[in-house]
Amino acid sequence: MGQSGYLTLVNSTDTAWKKTYQHSYQMDVWDFPTVIEAKTSISVYIEWKQKKNSKTFNDAGEVVYALEGTNNSFEIQAAAQNGLDLQVYFSQLTTHSYQNRAQFSLGWNSKGYVSFILSGIDGHYSSTNLNGSSWMQDNIALLGTKKIKEICIPGTHHAGMNVKTSHTFGATNCNTLTQTRNIREQLQLGARFLDITPVLKDGSYYAGNYRKIEAVCSWQGATGQSIDHIIEDINAFTAVRKELVIIHVSNSLNLDAEDTMYQPFTSAEWHDLLKKLSYVKNRFFSLQKNNLTTKTLNDFIALKAAVVFVVADTVELGNYNGKGFFKLSSLQLQSSDSHTHQIAKMASNHWRNMASQPTANFLLLWILKQTTFQASTCFLGTNSSLKELANEVNQQLPEQVYSKVTATTFPNVILQNNMITSDAAAFAMALNWKIHQPIKTYNNYIKEKITD
Repeated sequence: MGQSGYLTLVNSTDTAWKKTYQHSYQMDVWDFPTVIEAKTSISVYIEWKQKKNSKTFNDAGEVVYALEGTNNSFEIQAAAQNGLDLQVYFSQLTTHSYQNRAQFSLGWNSKGYVSFILSGIDGHYSSTNLNGSSWMQDNIALLGTKKIKEICIPGTHHAGMNVKTSHTFGATNCNTLTQTRNIREQLQLGARFLDITPVLKDGSYYAGNYRKIEAVCSWQGATGQSIDHIIEDINAFTAVRKELVIIHVSNSLNLDAEDTMYQPFTSAEWHDLLKKLSYVKNRFFSLQKNNLTTKTLNDFIALKAAVVFVVADTVELGNYNGKGFFKLSSLQLQSSDSHTHQIAKMASNHWRNMASQPTANFLLLWILKQTTFQASTCFLGTNSSLKELANEVNQQLPEQVYSKVTATTFPNVILQNNMITSDAAAFAMALNWKIHQPIKTYNNYIKEKITD
């Protein structure tokens, strides 16, 4: 028995995929469904002949799908010459990011999941490995007239924690770092909602990741990117991309306190932070300060990039109110914490909470948290780091979520740790296409918009 795993196929196009060819050599299991209907997903079990850590053999497989009613087709390939790998070949298909006959790797996760996502309509497709820097503008014909509460966007949790710039005694990389990429790179990968917890350290502001440890009556954690660096990253991105970026500045801690029982920011400290953040360019100004959810994506980015900061309602915004800075309630976001370390149970809990609040904008916290024991022992290598847990849960996002989404029950924000590819943006677009269910007349409208 060789290595095994799953390939999740997400068909968020308007037509069925029909299998026209399948062949394998030395594969123990390579069996794909005859038809994958539009707006559905399926996970296909794959098993190689070779065993883990054995010498490379010539295991290989091919399966070709044609998109019904079009001239489009693509091929999924298995190859083992340079390590086990699944690849996609666009035999007759063009997307925003790839031309006809393009080929790219999906990778391979033994006992895990990889995904291939294809969304859209003939002549206007998005796929896995899309260009995360411009996915909103690339899909503005679909998304531009939609209100913010009607679309799904990907985001990053503790977005500034890709680096550890200072830390307490019990803080290590494995229990404080949530991201591999910096803020600019996360934006380039498609993140459009950044979650940042500001802390004050030695008179300067940083992103932070701290938790209160009741057993020792103190806060433990680390600082990440400086706010100055984060401002530079945001400005560098919006200088060249007309995309919407929402930044949730959540909670706060003053680490300059004389003891380790750190306190939230005072009004003066919040004012200093807002003044610093006002150096972010392309901030979105609006006289309508209490409800941003009714604004369309075109309202934000028709002419230029737009940056929106949201803070807790208890923070006094003063003269900054409406000038790129808004209360969190203006987004009407609801979220839930599953309080579990099991992926399937976490997904079930989130979905139950989402379904119970159909009129709310829902933030899906797609994150596995460490227990106190895991956080205190992960440096030994006996428990998973925050980023390793993220890799485990992120690969199952399409499998766990796509089939449950409907036009009325869907996440508006999907928040992740360790965004290292543009897969989250590709999945968000798959949900957006499923939510809005384009029909023939709408297809024609889309094509006309693209041609204009």
